[in-house]
Amino acid sequence: IHEGLQPLMAAVTSTREIYLPLIGMTLTVAVVFIPIGLMTGIAGVLFHQFAFTVAGTVIFSGIFALFIAPVLC
Repeated sequence: IHEGLQPLMAAVTSTREIYLPLIGMTLTVAVVFIPIGLMTGIAGVLFHQFAFTVAGTVIFSGIFALFIAPVLC
């Protein structure tokens, strides 16, 4: 919008600029926390819910940032 684009084109342009870093960040955090949730022993019991909650939240946040947030502008 700042550069004189229509709102839809501005959303498409900004999404094209950030989609690779966004996907990389989302997958990196999810890949780190999913194995923590699959650990056995006392550590697995303690971190199971936390790890899957963080991984699920990060994946949902990445999807929201990629598809929904640009449309809201």
